[in-house]
Amino acid sequence: MWKKTYINTHPGTAYSTGGWSGSDERWKKNIEPLVNSLEKVDQLQGVSYDWRIDEYPDQGFIEGKQIGLIAQDVEEVIPEIVHTNDEGYKSISYEKLTAVLVEALKELKAENVELKARISALEAANPAK
Repeated sequence: MWKKTYINTHPGTAYSTGGWSGSDERWKKNIEPLVNSLEKVDQLQGVSYDWRIDEYPDQGFIEGKQIGLIAQDVEEVIPEIVHTNDEGYKSISYEKLTAVLVEALKELKAENVELKARISALEAANPAK
């Protein structure tokens, strides 16, 4: 049963009590797995920053220290999650970054499993005295 969604927009922010993104396989084509996600994540740089509120008063930016990524940097690594508007300003779909992070974690897990197996084999070949 669907519930109504409450949305409150405040300058520079949006708050929602729930939301869904269309993702049904029947709506998609040319589906391909993501590859080299860990390498891509490794190239991203998380940053802290303050908005240039005084230079862009109409943007509704909020005051205080923020954290995130720089869209121009992300575009070089994962262009599919960066949008450029008509004025040339860029934005990031952090929601889409989730899929890359999921695959990166799976790659780390596979590496971890392989390393554990190698350690076990080394320990078996060289038992402690």
